[in-house]
Amino acid sequence: MAGPHDSLFKAAFEQPENAAALVRCNISAPLQACFDWTTMRLIPGSFVDEELRHRHTDLIFEVETTFGRGLVYLLLEHQSSNDPRMPLRIYRYMDRIWTRFEQDQPSGSLPLIFPLVISHAPEGWSSPHSFHQLFPAEPFERVPELAQLVPSFSILVDDLRRSSDEQLASRGLARFAQVVLWLLRDGRVESRLRAAMPAWVGLLDGLPLASLSAIVHYLARVTDSQMIWAEFRANIHSRAPKAEQDVMTLAEQWFREGEAKGEARGEARGEARGEARGEARGEARGEAKLLGIQLSLKFGELSEAHRARLASASIPELDSWAARVLFADSLEQVFAE
Repeated sequence: MAGPHDSLFKAAFEQPENAAALVRCNISAPLQACFDWTTMRLIPGSFVDEELRHRHTDLIFEVETTFGRGLVYLLLEHQSSNDPRMPLRIYRYMDRIWTRFEQDQPSGSLPLIFPLVISHAPEGWSSPHSFHQLFPAEPFERVPELAQLVPSFSILVDDLRRSSDEQLASRGLARFAQVVLWLLRDGRVESRLRAAMPAWVGLLDGLPLASLSAIVHYLARVTDSQMIWAEFRANIHSRAPKAEQDVMTLAEQWFREGEAKGEARGEARGEARGEARGEARGEARGEAKLLGIQLSLKFGELSEAHRARLASASIPELDSWAARVLFADSLEQVFAE
C-alpha cells in the first residue's frame, strides 16, 4: 500500500492543471512564458528506485514549450530528513527518462527536462541544489576547465517547510491542491498541524467527496491524536459547515473499516500463535483507541474520566458504545447503562 504522503500527493498533482500551477510557483516569469500549460499531460510510469519508493514519489508530464517538447519531472521527497545525494538521484532519473525517450524515438533531439523536488522534511531543505555541489570545490577552483568535464545542472526545490501560511495561500492553486500542500507541510508535527488548521479548513467547503475522502484518510493515517480530531471537527463546524456532514461520515467509515480490519488481523494472529488472551487485550486497546477518536470527532475533546473509562472497558462494552456513536447526540447517551 502506498504511504499516506504518496497517496495524498498523487490525488492532487496527477491532475495536470494542479501540477502546472505548482510548477509556475517555482519558476521565473520568463520561463513560465515558454510553456503552453494547456498541453500538459501525465505520462504513466515511475523512475524511482524500487528500494526508495517509501522515500520518494514521482510524476512526469509532457508539455509543449517554445523550445519544442519538454518534460516536467515532479519528485516528492517524503522522508523525515534530507537526501544529501538528491542531485545524483535526479541525474539517474533523468537518464532513465531520456533512455526511454530514445527507445521510443531513436532520432532527433532529446527533450528538455525540468526537475522540481517538493520537500516537506520537518527541518527544511538543507541538501545540495546542484550536481557540482556533490564534488569537492577545490579542483574546480584550481582548474576551472575541469568543470566542463563534469555534468552540471541544478534542481528546483519547493521547500514547503519554509513556506508560511500566507505564502501557501497566495500560490493561486485550486483549493484541494492548496490543502494538500498544507497537510504535507504540517502532517508530521502535531503542533504545526493544529496551529495551521484554521488557515485551510475553510477551503474544504464545496470540495468533491473524493477530495474530502483523500484528506480524511491522510489525517487518519498520520495522526491518532484525539485532540487533533476534536479540533478538526470544531474548525469544520465553524469554518466549513457545508463539508461537515460529509467529513463526519467519511471519518466514521474509515475508522469502522480500520476497526474491522484490526479485529480480523487480531483473530488471525490469535489462531496462529495461540495467544487469545493477549490478542483480546490488544484488540480492546485498539478498539478503545479508534472509538476515542470517533467520539472526539463527533463531540469534541474527551475528559480524563471518559478516556479512563475507554481504557478500562471490555470488548463487549466497547462494541456497545461504538454502535451508539452514529445515533447518539451526547457522550452521556453513548456511555449510558
